[in-house]
Amino acid sequence: MIIYNITFAVDDQIGEEWVKWIKSVFLSAYEATGFFDDSRLMEILGSKQGGHTSYSAQLFTTDKQRLVDFHGEHGEQLHQLLKNKFGDKCVTFDTVLEVI
Repeated sequence: MIIYNITFAVDDQIGEEWVKWIKSVFLSAYEATGFFDDSRLMEILGSKQGGHTSYSAQLFTTDKQRLVDFHGEHGEQLHQLLKNKFGDKCVTFDTVLEVI
């Protein structure tokens, strides 16, 4: 099992709107690609500071090649979707995890 983790630092001024949009549009778009089997969104506890809250979106896939294929076909487009919607009010970094 491979977990594609996206960590977000979200400006508190847009927090409520961001959570609704991430759940209804962003994660749905990732799952609609067919490369992921499930997703979860979590708030990172103790992360509220400096006017930002951190969140983690975890997208689950069966193997590394599916993730490589996803990035080749959809990665930049979906990242741009987020950037176009929220600009610099939401910054991200990605981590790839493997269940052992």
